[in-house]
Amino acid sequence: MSRRLWRHITIFFSIVCALFILNLFGEYYSLNVDLKRVHELSKEWGMPYDLNLINRPLIVMQTEGVFIDVGSGAGDALIKFYKGKVYKDDPNFNMVMDYDPWKWRVYAFEADPKYTSQLVKLEERFKFSLYSNMAAWVHDEGLMYPVNRTGVPSRTHNLVREKEHNPGYISAFSINFPLWLRGYVTKKDFVVVRMNLRGLEFEVLDKLVSDLSLCLIDQLYVDYYPKLAITKDPSIPAEIPGWVTRMSRMADCSTEIVMQSEHV
Repeated sequence: MSRRLWRHITIFFSIVCALFILNLFGEYYSLNVDLKRVHELSKEWGMPYDLNLINRPLIVMQTEGVFIDVGSGAGDALIKFYKGKVYKDDPNFNMVMDYDPWKWRVYAFEADPKYTSQLVKLEERFKFSLYSNMAAWVHDEGLMYPVNRTGVPSRTHNLVREKEHNPGYISAFSINFPLWLRGYVTKKDFVVVRMNLRGLEFEVLDKLVSDLSLCLIDQLYVDYYPKLAITKDPSIPAEIPGWVTRMSRMADCSTEIVMQSEHV
């Protein structure tokens, strides 16, 4: 092989490696911009938050599976998952039952601080990654949304963003969930997502569909709350279930919509 040809081959591979590194750095930078914003809000609102809880490696080792509980509440689904009893009594649940939960990566998101103490105890017991007082959302600017006396979002449809504390609102940090998903899972992982966001799910799913992140999910279980929908576009709640279903049927998308349940 001539020196000239060898030099050209070396230059070619150097360019390929450089492009790969730049692409990886771009995703890493975008994710860390989100984390930096969370840190800034924690200071501005006077609400301390341990950034190390979410500042984890962007590239993760492949494991048997990934279970993401988005809207964990008191952690009932997490308990069932670790006991190997996740929805076994539900005929709509089609998850592979022969699994070892201790070989799975597990993440839990919950915005409502009233569940924090319960989830922290479960985190200590099961060693999953907990995002407490952290809403899975479409940006990292934080949000406040109205609650009624039962502790669930009221039927006020307008998204409320305020810097002041208000006793009638839940204030929560937020993370760009589609961006987070792209940073923490790959197509090689078997990803199961349970989503129960009580009105926030429509904007999140809209973003997952529009940027194709939905296709990183292998099995999706989602509860819809159209009467609690927090969205800028009032037409989205009626359209999202259809969009999600159509994308899951695309040739390059392996997402199985196992359950879509609507709460009235």
